[in-house]
Amino acid sequence: MDKPVIEFKGYRIENIDFKHLDSEEFSEIDLENGNVAVWAAFTDDYKEAKLRLTFTVVDDNLYRTLVFEISGYFDINCSKEMADTYLIQNGTAILYPYARSIISMITSLDNENTIVIPTINTTTLLEE
Repeated sequence: MDKPVIEFKGYRIENIDFKHLDSEEFSEIDLENGNVAVWAAFTDDYKEAKLRLTFTVVDDNLYRTLVFEISGYFDINCSKEMADTYLIQNGTAILYPYARSIISMITSLDNENTIVIPTINTTTLLEE
């Protein structure tokens, strides 16, 4: 049986920056709600990769902000030419539920108004 094109080895939370601000501080922030940044890196032989997702969440109602970074580690079992595509699309699809759950859990600790980030279509990430 063939190996999958990417194999998930685990994840690590890189950064959690959660803030509850007063209205004046909140009006001065320069963050865009819903921003998801994707960064990928490969070993020289393209056998292993790291994928980092950075989420920016802004809660206008309760003056909260969250910048959250999570990295996933993968073994790569495809050609160099296809590695980017598989890692960004499939790797994001693998990591996203972990991030979504963690973001919900963190924001629920502040109060009962949990932030649940929306699902995304990972096939459009390469177009963006």
